[in-house]
Amino acid sequence: KTMASRTAGRTTHRAMRRFSRRLLKPSSARVYPSTGAPPAPAPAAALPERIGEDVIMAVIPDISGQLRGKGFPENDRESRLKGGIGWCPACVQITSFGTIAPSHFGSLGDLIISPDEKTEIRLDYKDGTPTERFVLGDVVHPDGTAWDCCLRTYLRDAATTLREEMGIQMLTAFEHEFHYSGADETLGCGYNLRAFRQSSAFASTLMGAMRQARLTPDTFMPEFAPGQCEV
Repeated sequence: KTMASRTAGRTTHRAMRRFSRRLLKPSSARVYPSTGAPPAPAPAAALPERIGEDVIMAVIPDISGQLRGKGFPENDRESRLKGGIGWCPACVQITSFGTIAPSHFGSLGDLIISPDEKTEIRLDYKDGTPTERFVLGDVVHPDGTAWDCCLRTYLRDAATTLREEMGIQMLTAFEHEFHYSGADETLGCGYNLRAFRQSSAFASTLMGAMRQARLTPDTFMPEFAPGQCEV
């Protein structure tokens, strides 16, 4: 939900202003050179060259609703997919408020985030910024056995139990509601076309990013509360 929100908002404002001016300006007032054709657009500015290497973030979902983990250089991808990356048990106690809840873990103990290659995501926004890359993983002990507080293991075990003992196969989707800082925050604009136009650049980027992440978007809308969106 922080996906280039400020940039998308400014871009949307400029696009809407230009669009409004075009609607208000009669076509007869547009003066072109003697050729009668509009001038050719200026060539796009070349993006500055940069040195760098993609960093892939190995992340886990935790009980505070966050994705946390560590990054590693792309050159180490194969070895990290096999051997994982070190993790600390106390990290499970990090809250959404920037504190660490009391526990017996302290700074002791060794765990591993074992990346699941099937979940690897590569997002290229084609705007000159570095490609965003991350992969979900399981938390395991150094010997490869599951850790007691790994939420992905909980979910996988529960789904397996439902299938094997009850014959239930789950088909899931999600409805995500969030506040977008570039949205129309006027009261009474829930589900409104004007509010959608305000967020259209962001919505377009979001749909494209979801496709790159191998997700199938269904709907996007400005929700009831000012600035609230739903996908």
